[in-house]
Amino acid sequence: TSLETYAHRVSWVVQSRGKSSEQRGSSTTSVVLHGAHQIRRVREIEKGLNQRMDKMPPPSEESLRRAAVNCIARELSMAVTQYDVEAFADDAKGQLELHGPRIVAAALVLLERR
Repeated sequence: TSLETYAHRVSWVVQSRGKSSEQRGSSTTSVVLHGAHQIRRVREIEKGLNQRMDKMPPPSEESLRRAAVNCIARELSMAVTQYDVEAFADDAKGQLELHGPRIVAAALVLLERR
């Protein structure tokens, strides 16, 4: 991403939120997600903006896992109300009796990886 592309995207988001020109820039925050191989481009953007970006540590594996499980749990809760899950209730009970909680853990892994 070039400086022009970055500035255009930030400006577009600010405009789409309906901020007036005097409000833009005074309280706008952007978050740049990048890999280690993109650090040179980030430095170029910082240089072009004459502004250093605050560095944040990446999220921990635990927080990523919790976020994924929470997202899946919300989807499952909605599915219970949207679909006829009773057809699978006996199968679910059988799998739990056969495999215990590990079967639910495996299902969460499969759902998270989709």
